[in-house]
Amino acid sequence: MHILYIHQHFTTNAGASGTRSYDYARYLVWKGHRVTVVTGVYALGALAPPGGSLIQTCWIDGIRVMIINVRYTNQMTFLQRTASFLLFAVLSVVACLRSGRVDVVLATSTPLTVGIPALAMRWLRGVPYVFEVRDLWPSFAVSMGVLTNPLLIRLARWAERLFYRHAARVQTISHGLVEALVQEGLDRSKLTMIPTGVDLELYRNVQPDSSLRRQAQWQDRVVAVYAGAHSDANNLEYVVEAARLLRDDPRVGFLMIGEGRTRERLVKLAKEYGLLNILFHPRLPKQTLVGVLCDADVGLVILQPLAEFAAAMPNKLFDYLAAGLAVVVNFSGEAEAQLKATGAGRAADPRDPADLARALAHWAEHPQELAAAKQAARELAQRYDRKVWAGRLEQVLRDVAAQGRWR
Repeated sequence: MHILYIHQHFTTNAGASGTRSYDYARYLVWKGHRVTVVTGVYALGALAPPGGSLIQTCWIDGIRVMIINVRYTNQMTFLQRTASFLLFAVLSVVACLRSGRVDVVLATSTPLTVGIPALAMRWLRGVPYVFEVRDLWPSFAVSMGVLTNPLLIRLARWAERLFYRHAARVQTISHGLVEALVQEGLDRSKLTMIPTGVDLELYRNVQPDSSLRRQAQWQDRVVAVYAGAHSDANNLEYVVEAARLLRDDPRVGFLMIGEGRTRERLVKLAKEYGLLNILFHPRLPKQTLVGVLCDADVGLVILQPLAEFAAAMPNKLFDYLAAGLAVVVNFSGEAEAQLKATGAGRAADPRDPADLARALAHWAEHPQELAAAKQAARELAQRYDRKVWAGRLEQVLRDVAAQGRWR
């Protein structure tokens, strides 16, 4: 098969963002398929901008990558993000039409606008597509107060329904998202679930990197790490407040890795509190981050207290599990249920940073419980081996491609 994979934020292990699309694309190439990825220039990625060209093609691990010269950063305003999404969508139609004969399209959101080139390939070339939903957008944007204009909300919901209706399959990354979409009226038979998963090979025989632990002089502390975007959606003031509550506890340290619109505000808040138990560090390439995670003890998955996040299974969750970290999430739902059932972690009250502080202090006081949770995390990670789930993805794409093209 020739698979056209549309992902505006495609990233390799040299970048500092999720590598799900990269890992699945590599597997599909290994299985003998042709894979063309259409992507943009993401600040957290590792792809070089195409210079003066609008579209440039390169090859990465057997994947043909068509890079569209449209930039995106997490620091952009709403209007800048919208412009980036729309411009990428329009130019990616051109890239897709230039990609040759295609058997199936896989368009992964966010942003929602990746549905535009997928739909164009369906209407103009008759190629069936799989529309992958990673977030409940635009519902999430409305709940966050990012999308407030009634006309734009109606337009976004109309586009969402349009992309779902014409997709051969709508694919999600969690069972919670499947149920949410069923409640919105989608036929369950049209839905598939392929979790984000993790590249377990990346974590085999990794030497823990204790450089940041040594820098902070936390050799004997339980280190709780947050690695990811510092954005409004993550509500990381929650972590800073927990650190404030533990400021006099020499057993716990907080490591915050990443960048985003709220990072400067968080650093300022920590300085105002005079906190010495929290260290902020810029984003790290995935290939470096792996060693740092394996040296930590607890992984933090922190989100705003929104109903839409009950279905969340973020990228960082799986990396924490593979690194053997006990995990704390501050939201209920599928992630909490799995952590609780396996003993790999627990949930903290999203509106009470003291609950997070108590959980970390408890593990610091009971190292055997922490060790058991870390072992349970490694075992839970085995369920999410991307190599296994990539086989399921391959079958979904085969089934959709078998439907054939419009004549």
